[in-house]
Amino acid sequence: QFTSAFAGKLINIHPSLLPEYPGLDTHKQALENGDLMHGVTIHYVDEGLDSGPIIAQGALKIDPSQSEAKLAQRIHKIEHALLPKVIAEISKGLISLKGKEVKFESKSYFGKNNMEFFNV
Repeated sequence: QFTSAFAGKLINIHPSLLPEYPGLDTHKQALENGDLMHGVTIHYVDEGLDSGPIIAQGALKIDPSQSEAKLAQRIHKIEHALLPKVIAEISKGLISLKGKEVKFESKSYFGKNNMEFFNV
């Protein structure tokens, strides 16, 4: 009920490239599965577990020799870069949720491509 009362007003930042790895231990799962890429997803919150409409994603190449803690540090850098951009665009009305679909105004940075690659 909480999420439906605030539909289109709650966002979450999740440390994986959803729909891959909803929930916890995302860095560990990415390393254990030998993934080449990992990242961050900013999405609207719905009733499901990390299942809301995706606003933006940031990705990086995984160094398979690095620790889970080091990967988490790199992911945090992407979160810190991406989240303020998304919040700014939402506050300017450039990003909104219509039903279950994310709408991007033409001036939105994320409108044409909501995936950004980082070298961190």
